Amino acid sequence: MILAGLGQLGFQLQAPGLDGALLYALAGLAFWQALGGIAPPPALLPRCGMPTPARIASQRVWALATLTVLLVAAGLLAQALGWTPLPLQSYMVLAALAWVGVGLLLDGPVAESRAAIQGALRSITRRQWLALAGILLLAACLRFYHLESLPSGLWFDEAAIGLEAQQIITEANTRPLYATSTTSPAAYVYLVALAEQLFGLTTFAVRVAPALAGVLGTALAFAAGRALWGTSAGLAAAGLFAVARWDITFSRLGMQGATTPVLLLAVCALAVTAVQSGRQSAYAALGVCLGALFWFYSANYFFPAVLIVALAVLAKRDWRAVYAQRKGLAVAAAGALLIATPVFADAAVRPEVVLDRVNVASIFTEDHQDGPVPALLESAGKHLQMLHVRGDKNGRHNLPNAPMLDWATAVLSALGAVASLRWIRDPRSALLLAWPVVMLLPGVLSLSFEAPQGLRSIGALPGALLLAVQGLRALGQLLSHYLRPSHLAAAGAAGLGMITLLNAGTYFGLQANDPVVWKEHSMAQTIIGRYLGSDAAAGAQTLVSVHYTKYPTVEFLARHSYDEFDAALHLPLADSVATTIFLAPEEIAEFERIATYYPQAGCTGVRYRPVTDAVLYKCTITAEAQRAVQGLAARLEGADGTDKAQSGLSGDLTALTAAVAPSQRTVVAGSLLAPEFGRYHVWLAGPAGIQGTLDERPLSDSGSTASEIVLSQGLHALRITGTAAEVAASKLYWAPLNGPETVVPRENLFHAPVAPYGLTGVYRSGNQWEGPPALIRQDTSPWVYFHVPPLEFPFTVEWSGSIYIPVKGEYRFPLEALSYARVEIGDQFVEEVKQGAQVAHSAQLDAGWYPMHIRYLAADGYAHVYLRWQPPGQPVSLIPARYLYPE
Repeated sequence: MILAGLGQLGFQLQAPGLDGALLYALAGLAFWQALGGIAPPPALLPRCGMPTPARIASQRVWALATLTVLLVAAGLLAQALGWTPLPLQSYMVLAALAWVGVGLLLDGPVAESRAAIQGALRSITRRQWLALAGILLLAACLRFYHLESLPSGLWFDEAAIGLEAQQIITEANTRPLYATSTTSPAAYVYLVALAEQLFGLTTFAVRVAPALAGVLGTALAFAAGRALWGTSAGLAAAGLFAVARWDITFSRLGMQGATTPVLLLAVCALAVTAVQSGRQSAYAALGVCLGALFWFYSANYFFPAVLIVALAVLAKRDWRAVYAQRKGLAVAAAGALLIATPVFADAAVRPEVVLDRVNVASIFTEDHQDGPVPALLESAGKHLQMLHVRGDKNGRHNLPNAPMLDWATAVLSALGAVASLRWIRDPRSALLLAWPVVMLLPGVLSLSFEAPQGLRSIGALPGALLLAVQGLRALGQLLSHYLRPSHLAAAGAAGLGMITLLNAGTYFGLQANDPVVWKEHSMAQTIIGRYLGSDAAAGAQTLVSVHYTKYPTVEFLARHSYDEFDAALHLPLADSVATTIFLAPEEIAEFERIATYYPQAGCTGVRYRPVTDAVLYKCTITAEAQRAVQGLAARLEGADGTDKAQSGLSGDLTALTAAVAPSQRTVVAGSLLAPEFGRYHVWLAGPAGIQGTLDERPLSDSGSTASEIVLSQGLHALRITGTAAEVAASKLYWAPLNGPETVVPRENLFHAPVAPYGLTGVYRSGNQWEGPPALIRQDTSPWVYFHVPPLEFPFTVEWSGSIYIPVKGEYRFPLEALSYARVEIGDQFVEEVKQGAQVAHSAQLDAGWYPMHIRYLAADGYAHVYLRWQPPGQPVSLIPARYLYPE
């Protein structure tokens, strides 16, 4: 035990001088030798089946069996015809009850079955019942404590399941057999729908079913352990399951992974009970549970192979005993086939839908340079290590990279494996050894970059815990020569307390406070959704990054409407309505631009801790802050050298009132916002001395053809000069081509700090950079991911403008693009990249402005171009928008 403990410590600490594998090997050899001195467990398997009564009401049996078949057929027919008052799952529940009734009738008189059940319950002492109640209470506390808020965020899949469940509730014709949210049969989604009817559209409702599954799994662990070895072992199994961090993690996550241990433990308990007792009712219930495996998580499909291994060992040991159980095995097989028939039929009719997720997540769909075999072996190795050495790195599934089992349970599980190998001729040992190995396969066969995968491999958990019980029993037998039974019981209770502290401390301490775990639970989307579900969002405008719009978490939590944020369309803000903007970390350039435009706004990065990276950017801009930068600003140059300013001017410059003398030189400056790309008439009407420029191009003095100008979507630098009297007698007009002429309104004019930033992008359909543009707009930064492309693929973009080099020196420009990009800076630097490749060219540049030109081709999905820079002595970063100026 000490050697094994040191070995596990070596794995977890990864200490160079503490070889975990060697210490475990020495511990295993020593334990193997020690077990040679004790008797193997009593052969509870097989036991002769109970004799079937001579007279059976065969008419009732056939009637119930026929009813079972008719219920399955009726459910399939109703599903095919779209008759939706009851979902198909309701028919299957009734069919399952009818099939268990068949088994009860085959057992003979109901009183006899009742007596057998009562006798089994009476064999459990009052103290044992109290111990089980305490364990169940502990399991409930660990799973329901702050369930609404821990995990902190509502993960994508949880929200998607919740939304599909809500659709079942609100739409009478929505009764799915297969759920898109779980990519598996929809039985679990119906459980969530029931919870939402009871508790509303809340996070608690989404998570209550897995939490209850964790408590039920504790009870079934007791049943399985008791069926295998007796009541004391059942309590040990229940205790280990109640506090297993692996199960706690998924019991508190609103996904169907927590149902897998429950179903597997139920099958195990019923299989052992059926073989031991020979009762047809146990076989019928076993068949029902085997069929139910196919109505939930696809990882369940592997478990029948575990039973086949155990049955094969049992047959090798005593084939006559297996033959004697042939009727019960037939009842179980028939029940499993009946209950699983709708799932099999759906897979046969719609294989492209039902098997889509399986195919997408398969290791065989990946592109492996050396073929799939090396990837399979590597994935298998990682999964075999996940229990003791290094577990799932996904923060939603685990404390990243921590072993899936706590220190003590891992040691006991290893010792249990040694004991099971020592007693391999016992079918129970074969069952326990095959269980974790087979149930790791769903993870092994998944995408290799995810390995090890804690969710798809969760079926291995009950097997690992039962192995730990086997190890605990064997260890108890060795220690029974030195300790009294009461002392062993006290040591077991103390051990369970220690394991509870280990797992609870890790989950509610390290795991709950890990920034990666916090972020991985869709934290950014949760923050947005909770804001949209609060009173703060009422009566205000909310703009949400395209990275988060229509995201299930946002849709589930939101109670108020929002709009998709588009920098080209929304910046600067022109509506003068209190606005909150949420941006993704990739949109740091837009965030900095907003913070520059509205220095008084509350712009902040949302972080778990001040030292961690932002998972979300949030800006709250009041209506007053928006109005403060609207309109043009006039600067009056006085004879005494002092300047006087007036801001907030519309295109009607006659509102200028700050002039001391009509002859004072006046400069009116700011930006004109073109809300759309197109041809405009823009002209300045006023005295002969007035002068105006737009993007350094002279403005006409009339609305004639000479005033026609093509404007990109975005801001354009405007400057008007003249005496105060001339400016005060002038008006700035505009009109879209063939549209009505109006004075440019104040909402389309802005003054500093609002100014044109970024580059001018010319967008064209197709894969060429010639021809008429479909769109011209100003983009904040050459760091762009086209989450929602502005044109259909393929399309091209030409970004033009200027880049400011603040200090002389050597600059690096890392570039990544999909599908193609070419960058030119001045006449010194050319960079080209294709098909997602990354390059980083260096250039020696003097301080000052340089022309910049980028050609980009977006040929297909995931289109992006990421251009950054590294100034001398600085880290790589995005190019600040203030250092880019559009053409």
